[in-house]
Amino acid sequence: MSVRKGGDVQGEPVGKIDLDYVQQFRDRTGKLRTYFRFKGKRWTLPDPSDPGFTAAYARLRQKVVGTAATASKGENSVGWLIKRYQASPEFKRLADRTRKDYARILSDIGMQYGAKSWPAMTRPIVMERIRDPLADTPRRADYHVAVLSAVFAWAIKREIATANPCHGIEKLFKAGGGYRAWTAAEIERFCIGCTDDEHLIFMLALYTAQRAGDLVRMTWFQYDGETIRVRQGKTGATLALSVHDALKAALQVAPRSDGTILARPDGRAYSSADLSQVFSKAVRRIGGLEGCTLHGLRTTHVTILAESGAGARQIMATTGHRTLAMVEHYTRNAEQARMARDLIARLPNIVRTKRSGP
Repeated sequence: MSVRKGGDVQGEPVGKIDLDYVQQFRDRTGKLRTYFRFKGKRWTLPDPSDPGFTAAYARLRQKVVGTAATASKGENSVGWLIKRYQASPEFKRLADRTRKDYARILSDIGMQYGAKSWPAMTRPIVMERIRDPLADTPRRADYHVAVLSAVFAWAIKREIATANPCHGIEKLFKAGGGYRAWTAAEIERFCIGCTDDEHLIFMLALYTAQRAGDLVRMTWFQYDGETIRVRQGKTGATLALSVHDALKAALQVAPRSDGTILARPDGRAYSSADLSQVFSKAVRRIGGLEGCTLHGLRTTHVTILAESGAGARQIMATTGHRTLAMVEHYTRNAEQARMARDLIARLPNIVRTKRSGP
């Protein structure tokens, strides 16, 4: 792949990035900037280390170049299968909007997993690599699985494939409910079966209620022993989160470094996708935790607060939600449950007496 150079960008070019139309320059202040350039036009991209870089690059390439950016490595590769599907009459007959949406999703999948073997894809692999890394956006996660399922369904009809690894995968998005909260029994089961590293991920997610992308950016520098300061990537909100005693105890025994609180065994920081995959593997290994997700711990945190009587505005101070509507259903559900318990206690205690007669 080539890297196009242009003279209208201020600053000095830096090392080559092996992606078409991508350039990096260090500006006059020393900040590294990444751009997508095509026919004299330029769009700003996230840094390549950012979890959102791949999707942003794929969308721009699809938009301005007109072809999906899909890796491929022979007839057994996912990229080869995607390209065959996109060249088929079935794909071309899709409604214009649907075809564009499918192309965008297939570009995302093809860039990341195009060189992988499609015959080796199984349901757990699709869940771990395609669905779970997008857990913060459940509709998008489910759509990725649905589009990939369409590719395999087409391949089965063409007698290229014999099975669809996307069949039977539970959707993450639940209308009106989102991710479900963990039960007390599930929390206990996970804590018994998890490793020390997995336990730290669990504790940080449950007691701070932050998204995976914000968990991986938390550093030891932001923790002063009482408070963790977080700037949320999705909302831009800056939060000062009081640290629960249980989380303090977990942080006290965690390995310290100059970097992020959550780190791989070799010391490198996680991406949000990697963190979701690690956690999903732990859930599957432990077993008996169907429907339990990393993002579901955020729901658990909010549900516990709501059931304890916290109001929507109080909960927003912890979670960083931008609108009341996003948390009010938790407080409404908790209030309904409390009212139901109180009202049931007022009903008369009717005891069945022994029947007389036949």
